[in-house]
Amino acid sequence: MGMARTAKVLIAGNRGVGKTRLFSRLCRNREAAPSSTAPVAWSRIGALRGGRQLLLDTTGSCSLLSRDAEEATVRDHILAEYLRGDLAGILFVADALSLSRSLALALQLMELGLPMALAVNGTAAAAARGLAIDRQELAQSVGCTVLPLTGTPDDLDPLRDLVARLGTLPPPSRRLVTFPRHVETFFALLDKLLPEGLIGSRLLGCLLLGGDQGVRRHLAAVLGEDTAAHLEGLAAACLREGAVPFDILFERLFHQKARQITGRCLRLRAAQADRARRPAAEDICTRPGTGLPIAMLVVCLTYLFVGSFGAGWLADAVHHCLFEEVIIPWTSRLAASIPSVFVREMLVGPDFGIVPNGVALAIGLVMPVIFCFFVAFGLLEDSGYLPRLSVLLDQALQKIGLNGKGVVPLALGFSCVTSAILTTRMLGSEKEKNIAAFLLFLGFPCAPLIAVMFVILGNMPASATFTVFGLIAVQILGVGLLANRIVPGRKTPLLMAMPPLRPPRPGPILRRAVRRTCAFLQEAVPVFMLASFGIFLFDWTGGLATLEHLAAPFLGQLLGLPETSVQVFVKTMIRRESGAAELAHLSASYDNLQLVVHLLVMTLIAPCINASIVLFKERGTRAAVVIMGAVTVYALLAGSVVSHACRFLGITFS
Repeated sequence: MGMARTAKVLIAGNRGVGKTRLFSRLCRNREAAPSSTAPVAWSRIGALRGGRQLLLDTTGSCSLLSRDAEEATVRDHILAEYLRGDLAGILFVADALSLSRSLALALQLMELGLPMALAVNGTAAAAARGLAIDRQELAQSVGCTVLPLTGTPDDLDPLRDLVARLGTLPPPSRRLVTFPRHVETFFALLDKLLPEGLIGSRLLGCLLLGGDQGVRRHLAAVLGEDTAAHLEGLAAACLREGAVPFDILFERLFHQKARQITGRCLRLRAAQADRARRPAAEDICTRPGTGLPIAMLVVCLTYLFVGSFGAGWLADAVHHCLFEEVIIPWTSRLAASIPSVFVREMLVGPDFGIVPNGVALAIGLVMPVIFCFFVAFGLLEDSGYLPRLSVLLDQALQKIGLNGKGVVPLALGFSCVTSAILTTRMLGSEKEKNIAAFLLFLGFPCAPLIAVMFVILGNMPASATFTVFGLIAVQILGVGLLANRIVPGRKTPLLMAMPPLRPPRPGPILRRAVRRTCAFLQEAVPVFMLASFGIFLFDWTGGLATLEHLAAPFLGQLLGLPETSVQVFVKTMIRRESGAAELAHLSASYDNLQLVVHLLVMTLIAPCINASIVLFKERGTRAAVVIMGAVTVYALLAGSVVSHACRFLGITFS
């Protein structure tokens, strides 16, 4: 698999190790655009000075078996380049301050059997902490060239020379990680079935055993569907022989070997030994006594930034300044010349028009929130605190079918359910994603709704507030425990790298947030516009008025609510805070018990149309229909039970 066709050198490493910064320094252009001389790749591409190879940058990874959507995309592209024979070698960027974490991923990539060079970044920072790396011992242990980086321009020339001749270097001469006998037997069978020269059969086998769909798809394209199905059957038979899930076994073996190598080549100066034994910030953040208060503070700050600033001030500013002041008036003037009333209302109608609802909701309201989330998530990730927060809360979240990563979408559910559902992508399994989406859809009042709820409840006895929020909390916990038992699938263990804590870097965080937000808009804007058009047609044909007429007696008998509650629920489905504001406006026609019931059902029933659209996009039609149906039925039943029980017991909250 040498220098076939276009020779490309893959630059890889964990997130936050300075990989992309090194790429920018190595290449002629900071960000090269596709051209006739530089073919399109999944990330930045640049021609090396003094060489003809292409250096392909990738998003940082935690593990080659990671279920993170972004990492899976990178892995898919690496497989495509590898199976085409275009990869000449791998330049792996390691972090001297977290060498064991870096080596675990490097050892996984070595299973491809390609020439590899190890560039160790942060050696100066490690030396300042009393850490020294035995370069010769490290090179001998991993079986590849090791080049320490000091961060000066003197690093670049030897590194360019190394990359230029990387394709001519010998591949790793020995396997550093040995799997159990049944797995090694599977690798041997796989090696016989794969084409001659495909030297990375062990890693392909690991991906098959780990359930990666990308490798299944690529193997079917290279070998044919029948052979790929046969390999999948062999992988299933191998998995049945294992006592431990393969993803856990995979991570355990590679991290164990990485720790062994790190122990041999990393030296701690005697003068620094006592300092190293003292409790560090890393320990303080993971101990329950000190870590829980810190976690509560971090979650509150994240909520304030995403919920109060992003969903509040920033979303209002963008929506008001961009849409209400500019876009909507401008499009309304343009549409005024259209003779068809249907087309005018479809485009700029104030209730369900595509521009004031579809486009304005996606860009004016959802975009600021999702951008703030990506910034906040980037800060937690780049600083190294996110893994510690996940470890701290992992045991509690396991009870409701999630692992420690679930704290992020659940916390953000109190700012915006729509963006919180989007963040369920970071969870590892379909079971966890469905449970998190179900809980978010069922019982998380978003920030604007909470604000209006407190306005309504502020005029009522404190018992009403405790009843509403107490019932919401109890139901989230109870439904989570039940969902953990009945939702099919399995939970994934919390497998996260534990990088050192450090100050976050604003530049890369903002660039990554902008890139992810733009990708979201490309997906979301067409979906929001289509949904807005569908609701407009439903209203134009009289469906909405018919629904209001049919639902009025039903809600009165089932929930004991007045007829005006129908229009409140309709507005709630469009935007939750709009429905809550309408309820506050009509509160004089309700008694206190009806207000409590209505607020409870308003929180439990399906959130706004934005969240419903995102739910279908993220979880698929089947799962979304099941979640929406279950949530709607449960919300109505729960509201009915509370209403009739309180009236039977004489509880009026007056």
